Amino acid sequence: MDPTRHLALARAVARRFWRRGLDWDDLEQAARLGLVEASRRFEPRRGVRFSTFAVPYIAGAVRRWLQVNRRPSGAVAAAGGPSDRPAGGGDEERLAVRLALEQLPQNLRRVVELRFYRGLSQQETALQLGLSQPTVSRRERLALRLLRGALADPEGADQHRGQLPEGAVAPPPKGGCG
Repeated sequence: MDPTRHLALARAVARRFWRRGLDWDDLEQAARLGLVEASRRFEPRRGVRFSTFAVPYIAGAVRRWLQVNRRPSGAVAAAGGPSDRPAGGGDEERLAVRLALEQLPQNLRRVVELRFYRGLSQQETALQLGLSQPTVSRRERLALRLLRGALADPEGADQHRGQLPEGAVAPPPKGGCG
């Protein structure tokens, strides 16, 4: 499989991750490395289109590059790490995130801890928890959505606290990508 035929695919995936402050050339290079890895592992006899097979490899390479080249952003960065070193955001923001994290069911909180505080990949987190990588991905998405919701509406966060019993995982969001 010649990966140069699919450079536009790598560029399209990289574009999904681009944010101000990131170096576009480096981001695109990470996507191309994922494309090369996908082309090495692709087996046409399995009956899957290359683009379908390659996108997760490309996205994974970009995510790994982002983990190495910038701190976690948004809600998780505002909380600071387990060592309480400053990671952006003021004391009120860190407190708000810590309270929101405490409201998560244990299984979701554990995924956030391993992924964002310990810096493990989804695959490493899956091995640590005895889960599959797709399950970790779904739990991570759900946890971040719940955190964003709790931080956007801190007053109403307690009313949602009992909606997910300890250890329960909410159904995937509508749209079939869960």
